[in-house]
Amino acid sequence: MQGIAAIFYIDLEGKIREGGKKMAFIVKQGGRTDYNYKEYFLDTAEELETIDKKVCSPGSVAYIISNGDVYILNSKKEWVLQ
Repeated sequence: MQGIAAIFYIDLEGKIREGGKKMAFIVKQGGRTDYNYKEYFLDTAEELETIDKKVCSPGSVAYIISNGDVYILNSKKEWVLQ
C-alpha cells in the first residue's frame, strides 16, 4: 500500500518490533527527513508556544538563537530543554 508507513520501535531487549505506541520513532530514513520531523530556529523560548505540535514528530528540534538553548519534542508532545 503506497503512502502508509509502518512504525518500528526497539523493545527493552534491543529487538526491533513493528507497531504499537512506543518511545522510539523513525524520523530519518535513507538520507531523507520524513515522518513530520521538524527543525525550528526561534529567537526566544516563548516562541515554542506558536508551533503546532500536531504536525511535528517526537524528536523534532527547536534551537533558540538568543541563548543557544536546544529543545527536543518528546513522545508526550512536550518541548524538553536539553
